[in-house]
Amino acid sequence: MESILAFIINSVEAKQFGVNAPTFWAIGAGCMTLVQSCGSYNLVRTIHKNKSGAGVSLYMLGYWHALMWCFAYYAWNAHSLVMMCNGAVLAPLYAAAFLAIFRYKTPSWVDLLKIIIPLLVLPFAFVLSTKKDLLLLSSMVFGLIFFLDQTRLLYREKKVGSFDPRFTLALVISSIFWFFFALAVGDFALTMFNPLVLGISLITLHAYVRARRYEDLVRI
Repeated sequence: MESILAFIINSVEAKQFGVNAPTFWAIGAGCMTLVQSCGSYNLVRTIHKNKSGAGVSLYMLGYWHALMWCFAYYAWNAHSLVMMCNGAVLAPLYAAAFLAIFRYKTPSWVDLLKIIIPLLVLPFAFVLSTKKDLLLLSSMVFGLIFFLDQTRLLYREKKVGSFDPRFTLALVISSIFWFFFALAVGDFALTMFNPLVLGISLITLHAYVRARRYEDLVRI
């Protein structure tokens, strides 16, 4: 308990607290964690409702689930309370999403590896690395490949399946706040990363709209 209290008191948000830009964007980024949580929860709920994980990328969920735990670890070292809450809240929700998918189908070895490999490799890399900010940036940029797999599925299959657009819409909104928060606290990795997330999220939403329109035409 004492270490947690010390972390909160010594966090960059506590040290910069006041009527200023860093505090404003920190509060905004904290609220965006709630927005992202709602988006992730809706994805999990849609999978359970449809009793299928069709249309949802396990590559995306597997990699970003592992990276969110690493993000929480990075936040601990960077003394950022807002980042810590973001990673610690979203990681279990991503885990709930791929567990929901596995509930309605028998996972193959390939499916299991999509989850296990990132969960084994990324945490070890962050613990051993002495350049955690550069590792975070490279890991997040590399993770965009897995994020694009969701976009690829929507374009290729022309079916939305159990994918919930609120998951991506939450990323669109939150990436804007996180960009300005990163500028305010001087976090290089997040400053470079969030514009990329915004761009890919918009492309994913376009892919969703295209797939939904195709489904409507097929029904007609």
